[in-house]
Amino acid sequence: MIRNLLIDKKDNKKIAIKHRNEAITFRQWHNASLNLSKTIKKQLNPGDKIIVMFENNILYCVSYFAVLYADCIVVPCYKDSMISEVYRIIKDLDIQMIITDCDKAQYLSKQPDFNYTIMSIDMSTISYNLTTTDEISCCNDDDKLSVILQSSGTSGKSKYVMLSSKNIISNIKAHLASVDVLEDDVGLIVLPMSFSYAHTSQFLSYLYAGITSILNDNAYFPTVFKKTIIDNGVTITNITPSILNNLFNDIDVDETIDKLRHICIGTAMLNARLWEKAIKVIKKCKIYSTYGITEASPRLTTLPAQDFKRKIGSVGLAIEGVHIKVLPSNEGEKEGEICVKGNNVMLGYYGQTNNPVNDGYLYTGDIGYIDSEGYLFIIGRKKNLIIKNGLNINPEEIENVLEQYPGIRCAYVFAQKDDYCGEVPIAHIEVNTPIQLYDVKQFCGERFAEYKIPSQILIVNKINRTLSGKIKRDNREENERL
Repeated sequence: MIRNLLIDKKDNKKIAIKHRNEAITFRQWHNASLNLSKTIKKQLNPGDKIIVMFENNILYCVSYFAVLYADCIVVPCYKDSMISEVYRIIKDLDIQMIITDCDKAQYLSKQPDFNYTIMSIDMSTISYNLTTTDEISCCNDDDKLSVILQSSGTSGKSKYVMLSSKNIISNIKAHLASVDVLEDDVGLIVLPMSFSYAHTSQFLSYLYAGITSILNDNAYFPTVFKKTIIDNGVTITNITPSILNNLFNDIDVDETIDKLRHICIGTAMLNARLWEKAIKVIKKCKIYSTYGITEASPRLTTLPAQDFKRKIGSVGLAIEGVHIKVLPSNEGEKEGEICVKGNNVMLGYYGQTNNPVNDGYLYTGDIGYIDSEGYLFIIGRKKNLIIKNGLNINPEEIENVLEQYPGIRCAYVFAQKDDYCGEVPIAHIEVNTPIQLYDVKQFCGERFAEYKIPSQILIVNKINRTLSGKIKRDNREENERL
């Protein structure tokens, strides 16, 4: 089970976690989690669901495993969630307890309509000392529900993904087999550990590998990123394309990144402009492009570092234990919906009967194709398809081309109803230098068929994104127009 990851290191005195000026060893982590679990057991029953709500810090790590040690189900919650969002989770999941810090506890005051307890803790309240009678044994009930993660839906409507220890442990092992993590590595965690990418591919994977984790929520700023790497001897990290783009705004970021052994890039597609810049600027650091979805724990593929220059645009090969197939809509087409199978595929959605698993395969909703060498390429999302005069248009394909135009920082393409064509593509773009929209349309016309050229291109101040960096596709009215 997941809790065994920490139990196996209960005597390890190596530094496990560093956050700002505080650090704990694996042994202290285990002891603190076990002590906190005793308090939880006095109030709750096995199988009860508990929200853990902190920034990326030591308290999050201790609380996460305290919940598992108490035989309860952990529900990670993003630290800056709105009160209404937290109350929705409490109601939907029948939450029995929230573990958080003192500040959040004040505004998460108990609501009379719900039956839950708030436990507020800080560094002064956790104890690293155990009595001789304090013991916990490894457990092998791997099929039991252990964690509920929220999918980072681009529509703003998250689903509750139920994951077992078997799902997550198999994914950790396969992920680590696809990237090179060494025992003396130091990993930087920038992304929220309450989301699946950092949750499994960093937080739990770093624990499994026995390496030190550096927690810093602000390291997506180039200056903070650089200082964190230098001050802590960081060797590996995971970032998103948007973070990489921010880092490229720093003139010496190439020297900073090349102090690392490797980076993994995920949560969204890496566009051609960023891909080419990464090849040009980053010389020594290995770059892995990855793909996954929360429903698959989340990792599905890795593009090996040695293929980063050779397979531009690919998210790589299926990781160990994962089988991928593509189901085209029409006979003879190579593109279709990506379906995956493996021990990492979720138990299902909590509270919902609609299950995207059919005959053992999870239907991801992503559109792509597999080339002759077995490398997967993502084209877009099935639900985002624009149908113009019966012709399918993937908005992500147009966005990728628009973002190659000099001066366009980000693009978002969506469908607009049309009396004659059914739907037509419309584009919102963010720019960092003045551009001529006529030239942009001509640029598009040189790169794909006429029916794919956006009928209208509008410059906006900001294209809204989810916390994991994906475009909010159902909230285009919130994009800030110029």
